[in-house]
Amino acid sequence: VEFHNSISELLSLELSEKDIVIYLDDIIGSGNTFLKIACDKETLNKIYKINAAKDGIATELFNGNPLHTNILLSCIIMSHGLERIRKQFPQLTVWGEIREKAFHKTKSPFHSYKTVLLTRELSYRYGSTLVKDKHDSLGFGNSQSLILFDHATPNNTIPILWAANDRWTPLLSRSHTERVNYNRLNRDLNNRWLIKLSELFGISQYQLSDSDLFSQKNYALAYILRLRCQNWSDIEIAREMSITLDELLQYRKEGENLNLWDQSFNPSSFAIDRIKEVQKSIRFTKEEEPPSDFDDCDILYVPDTFEGQS
Repeated sequence: VEFHNSISELLSLELSEKDIVIYLDDIIGSGNTFLKIACDKETLNKIYKINAAKDGIATELFNGNPLHTNILLSCIIMSHGLERIRKQFPQLTVWGEIREKAFHKTKSPFHSYKTVLLTRELSYRYGSTLVKDKHDSLGFGNSQSLILFDHATPNNTIPILWAANDRWTPLLSRSHTERVNYNRLNRDLNNRWLIKLSELFGISQYQLSDSDLFSQKNYALAYILRLRCQNWSDIEIAREMSITLDELLQYRKEGENLNLWDQSFNPSSFAIDRIKEVQKSIRFTKEEEPPSDFDDCDILYVPDTFEGQS
């Protein structure tokens, strides 16, 4: 198995019928990104109306009768993008979780026809004020995606979830800078907690050094304890901290040895008492405390009016 970071590296190889080339992506939305690298400029310009000055960089790996096998692997594949790719490359093997458009007539997650129409109208009305091209008001290329990754938000996703302007604050920013700032605030906040909780790690906050307390393990354990005291699940904690469930399991064992929680992952009475003491002593300002996640809700509510308008 070999890993290559660019198409140019693949082009330098002599591929045979024994070789399988797997192209990785986090999401296939409209399919444009893949088509741009795999198609010649004539196909892009005439069939897909994509203004291309030259052939895609991977054209020779797909066109004709390549000896090797091509596979496209993506976490999420929007059905309309998949249809476009398969039409152009019927022999291409595609793997991934297939999703429909959010406002699909029969397969929408919003179920009832009335709710679909109301939600689509609201999303388009405010989405059109957040993008340059109104055709992208429901996501790039009208993708109507509802996908939000921890590391990034695709532009295929409905803009009201990620885009911003002076009158609109999104649930999750697509901007890397804003996410970095959020993570910095989160780390600063957790470090304050870690100092206050130092006795749980056998270290007095009056007799500590940075190397003693601010280790990656202690930082993670303090973070996990805070979240468990708010009844976060394993999956939610792993997602919030960007760690795997296997890594979380290892932290669970280490926290159990320190009597932070029991085998069932329930915080110990000693840890809970200390958390409550710290909550009383720390006073956060709105600027210092990162926004909390929204609670899940089984009921979709679409208001009849928004900002005074119906």
